[in-house]
Amino acid sequence: MEVSQRASAVETRAAADCSWWVLALAILFVSCANSNAQSLAVVKETPQARPDIVVSDRPVSPTEASSPLWRAFIWEAMPSEWLTDVARQPILDAYQQNDWKPFFINGRFELNERASHLIARLKLPEEHALDPRSFKLDKLNGLIQRLDQCRIALQALEPNALDRSVQMPEAGTFTYEEEANNPVLPVQDSRNSAKPTAQTQAGAGEADRRIRDVFGAASLVDIQLTQCFLLYSHEMNPFAKDEQLQALNGQRSMQDYLLSLPPRSPHYRTLQAALQKYRKLAQEPPHQLKLGSVTARPGESGNQVRELQARLQQEGFYQGKVNGSYDSETQRAVQAFQASHMLGSDGVVGKSTIDWLNVSYEQKARMIAASMRSLCESQTRQYEKYVRINIPQFSLEYIKDGQVKDVHRVIVGKASGRKVKLHGRVMGENQTPPLASSIQQVVVNPRWYVTDRIYRELAGDALEHPSYFSRHGYVQISLV
Repeated sequence: MEVSQRASAVETRAAADCSWWVLALAILFVSCANSNAQSLAVVKETPQARPDIVVSDRPVSPTEASSPLWRAFIWEAMPSEWLTDVARQPILDAYQQNDWKPFFINGRFELNERASHLIARLKLPEEHALDPRSFKLDKLNGLIQRLDQCRIALQALEPNALDRSVQMPEAGTFTYEEEANNPVLPVQDSRNSAKPTAQTQAGAGEADRRIRDVFGAASLVDIQLTQCFLLYSHEMNPFAKDEQLQALNGQRSMQDYLLSLPPRSPHYRTLQAALQKYRKLAQEPPHQLKLGSVTARPGESGNQVRELQARLQQEGFYQGKVNGSYDSETQRAVQAFQASHMLGSDGVVGKSTIDWLNVSYEQKARMIAASMRSLCESQTRQYEKYVRINIPQFSLEYIKDGQVKDVHRVIVGKASGRKVKLHGRVMGENQTPPLASSIQQVVVNPRWYVTDRIYRELAGDALEHPSYFSRHGYVQISLV
């Protein structure tokens, strides 16, 4: 004999992403969706040895970098160890696809519009819970300052110099060619000129040095910006490989692409606001009040209630007067705090509520940041519609085009004292595992067969209440 239970479920054929939501204030959660590391392949050869490089036929702006000299300078500026560093392959691949032209430098050796949009984003990484140290902004700023100095030095000799105006003779020195409507330093006509003097040769040597300096400085800046761009793009959306290359080479607006990177999940904006709130609370006075272990309930009064009101007021849950009286307004504030921290909203301040009240603002900010990072890495970002299981809230959300379209109640497992290993993770025996998977089919009114172990767990309730199984929808069937 076995016991089965009938249940009704309507599932959507889409990607399902089960998330472990653990934090507070509105819907603060930690998504446990797996993320795939982005990989861009590249052939580790010198650009000079690549006869099959595809050159884009996209129209070139008059000020866009176009000199063939960029290939040599960009290649020279790259550290040699990058050739064997798998993590740097996306950078090499991106330049190879762009015919080794700079992405963020124009033909006047200035930062272009794409660079401006990217730098604006890099200056505010905390908005998306990113570590600013990863982008080495101090190094980037130093390289940009060096480029400005080199460009100013070159402009002192030729204000209208363009990268494509520079030629490299076989001897290895640089000269300028005159272009129509864009006068630059002309090449001396040997038929009508006297033999170069030591002074003119020295001047040519200085010009060559300044040209080399500005090409080299610009190449270092472009490499650093490209590295920052690919890192930022991967951190914000590891599934946007094709789009990021389009933004790099100008086939897509850099500004539009950067704006599209944050998750469209309705929870992400809530998390962003909460992150800023708790970071501000952690940095500015008054300091967080720590509560004792004394419980409090409606109708009580005293110093412990006064401390509770002051603490709830700090976090924005209590707006009334700190009077030490556990009135209805205080009770509503406690219930709001409990609900936002996934606690039972009974309005009684017990151990669990006190524990959460004593969690530091810094710790809450870190938990919110982890939730945001998990949303960015969630595999659901590859789909326009999917379902998400909110385990602590016992709910299923159907999300389409970044909007929650429907919500259903679900049953999840409860962690027991015994630990088991599942998919390389140790967890409670009956705990619902966080995972990401695809829904392959829809089953209406599925039949679930209770295992022997679960039957033994239910046996105690059945002995105390003979009608336990029938009252809970269980049907006893025979397999004989």
